[in-house]
Amino acid sequence: MMRTNFKILILGFIFLISLGFPTSALKVSNFTITPENVWLNDGNAIHISFNCSENANVSANIIGPNYNVSIRNLLFSPSVQTYSITYHLTGIKESADKYTVTVFCEDGNSTSKKNEYFHVNKFNASITDVVIPSTNPTSTTIYPLDLMTVKVKLDLIENGITTVSPSGVNFNITIDNKELNLTKTFSPEDAISPWELEVKVPENFKSVNNKNLVVNAVYKNHSFSATSDKNLNVKPLLDVNILEPSILNPYKLIDTADINLSVKVDYKSQPVDSSKFLKFKAKLNNEELTIRKINYKEGGVWRLYTNIPKQISRKEPYNLDIFVTYENTTKKSSLPLPIQFVIPFKGTIVDADNSPVYAEIKLRGEDIEEKLETDNSGKYSITIVPGIYDVELTFDDVSAKFYDAILNYSEDIYLYNPIKYDFFGGTEIDAVKVIALEFASQFQKAHIIIPYADSEVDEDKIIVYQCRNWNFGKRYCNGDWKRIINYDVDKNKNLISFDVSSLSTFAVSEEKSLQLEINLDKESYFMGESVTLHGRVFDNKNNSVGDSKISYSISDSNISGSTTTNNIGEFTISFNSPEQEGIFDIVTEAGKMYASAKKIISFKVYKKKELKISVPNYVDSELGNSSTIKIIVENTGQVSLTDIDIKIENIPFSWYTLNPSSIDKLGVGEQREIEMNISVSKEQCVDCKNQYSAGIKVDGEANATKNFIINIKGLEPDIKESEGEVETNNTINIGAGITGFVTATSSLITQNIILILFLIILVILYKIIIRKREGHLDKHKVSSVNIIKEIKDEILKEHSPLEERKYSFQKSNKKRGSSKN
Repeated sequence: MMRTNFKILILGFIFLISLGFPTSALKVSNFTITPENVWLNDGNAIHISFNCSENANVSANIIGPNYNVSIRNLLFSPSVQTYSITYHLTGIKESADKYTVTVFCEDGNSTSKKNEYFHVNKFNASITDVVIPSTNPTSTTIYPLDLMTVKVKLDLIENGITTVSPSGVNFNITIDNKELNLTKTFSPEDAISPWELEVKVPENFKSVNNKNLVVNAVYKNHSFSATSDKNLNVKPLLDVNILEPSILNPYKLIDTADINLSVKVDYKSQPVDSSKFLKFKAKLNNEELTIRKINYKEGGVWRLYTNIPKQISRKEPYNLDIFVTYENTTKKSSLPLPIQFVIPFKGTIVDADNSPVYAEIKLRGEDIEEKLETDNSGKYSITIVPGIYDVELTFDDVSAKFYDAILNYSEDIYLYNPIKYDFFGGTEIDAVKVIALEFASQFQKAHIIIPYADSEVDEDKIIVYQCRNWNFGKRYCNGDWKRIINYDVDKNKNLISFDVSSLSTFAVSEEKSLQLEINLDKESYFMGESVTLHGRVFDNKNNSVGDSKISYSISDSNISGSTTTNNIGEFTISFNSPEQEGIFDIVTEAGKMYASAKKIISFKVYKKKELKISVPNYVDSELGNSSTIKIIVENTGQVSLTDIDIKIENIPFSWYTLNPSSIDKLGVGEQREIEMNISVSKEQCVDCKNQYSAGIKVDGEANATKNFIINIKGLEPDIKESEGEVETNNTINIGAGITGFVTATSSLITQNIILILFLIILVILYKIIIRKREGHLDKHKVSSVNIIKEIKDEILKEHSPLEERKYSFQKSNKKRGSSKN
């Protein structure tokens, strides 16, 4: 029993091993050949593909008529387990038949093979004859609209079957790659006969000389070309040739010019004479010309008489086209005419003073070079062909060369006075030399050379300016002078050279710098206060610079403006200070076209502290009675004020009271009323005056003072009478109540002045008389003091009673003053 079980286990193990290692037979599968039909002359290549084991040895054999090839280098693709190769069937040549392809796959133990087939097809064509309709059977010349017959033999073997007249064949016929019209096709009826193709030459077919006819046959996208042995000539049906024209004024024409043309006309290579009806038309640059007369000469040559009008297009080259119509056929013949329409290049060069200017002018164009000079009147004149020129102008020692200048017609207006030139020294930019130059033509660039005298300018500081808007008559720049950045200075030759793309006027000057001097009327201002800035602009040589543009701006504000300096370089700027406190910068810039300067100064802005006192100018106070004065204190500043004290000056403290006598706070624009009560008793006023000048003083963060007059009324009259005071309308009281003195009347003052002058004159006369009487001094000696006293006594005798009372009043005042002292 145990042995039986053991045998079963051994058999089972062998079975499992057989399951883990399966075996299979070697086999070729998925064998394909593409294409199934190979056409000769189409590359003759086939693609072979089949499946087999990766490690197998594979090969292929191709066998056909007189053809046996073995192939081994097949490419394996592991992803699809496929062997493949594209093989070119070299050596097949004209063999059209069935071919066998056998593929082999072997691994040493077993071999698998498989066969497939493909056909080699043949398609070609050959031209057997070309039949031309002509009386001459050997003729090779045809004309447009002519018909000819092309005979073609086709050779077609497809899938081993020869076809004489296959359907679906297309033909294309060309001569010199120019296609002919295929009108009819006749297929053969037997294997011996060719195809017959009826071909027509197109009407506008261009001339061809000694070229082959080519037939291209296409069958099932396979084509074959055949070339005839006969070379053909295709000539125009109507042939027109322009003979060399005769021009009365060749090459340079300004106005209308007559032209005679000789034209040869042939139809099918035969001259067309005057017995035939011909129609002629002539055009020059597509503009039709008028043919005035037509004459026939001989041999198909016709004579045309026409002209080239002045209004003709002036574009070059000038192409002449002759159109001839005959037998419903029109033929054009073209010829470039060797003519040149020219334009006058002329003018007169004078300066701003209308004086003639000598100039040498050189014009260089394509194959053209002209040179001319101005005459004694500054005139020049030449005719030129419109085009692009390099123009070189030389004025004494100044030269200018214009590159690619366009000298052409502009709306039928000739170039007249295209050159303007002027030369002088000095402008508003203080130039040592000014060159004004204009050239009425577009140009690419201009090279300017200007000489200078090294004695007139510092060569290290030479600077060049340009004005693009120059007034030649006034010698003035209507725009701004702009500095030219790039220029060369040749110190050996004393020449300045530069390139520009536009013209007008150039100035050679010396580089300058500007200086700016500014000052404020003070260093600080309250908000909104008027600020005045004074300044001066001068150059590096301390020369005042007038008409200089001044611009200014205030930092941290929107305040800005501009002005200009006067003829002595001075300027004034006024503005209101910013409405905020702080330190501000005034940025001031001065600019002239040749230089600029900048300066910054600072000023302080603060809030104004100000008080205003309002009080009547005159106040009456009755002796022994009280009176009230209203005083108004107003804050006219820009900040609130506190702790304000009010004081009264120049009168005794016991005479008045204030209510209130101080103010704790007074806002901006706020007013406060102060009452001043005045009360003067008779006891307080023993020696009172009629008037007192009192002062109101306000102290605090801001101060203010206001004076007013207090008139004391109720003083006893006998006091005045005892002193001999008499009031008159002529009394002038100066400082009454302050000093206590009163002046004399105005008439007395005037008389005293006259008296003093009179005394001085008498003294001078007396001195002169004394000197004349030097010999008699002892006998007639008189004291000058005695003489003056006598004169004074005489004057006093003439005084009025009013003046005598005035003297007694002055004496009483002296006594009163002495008693006080």
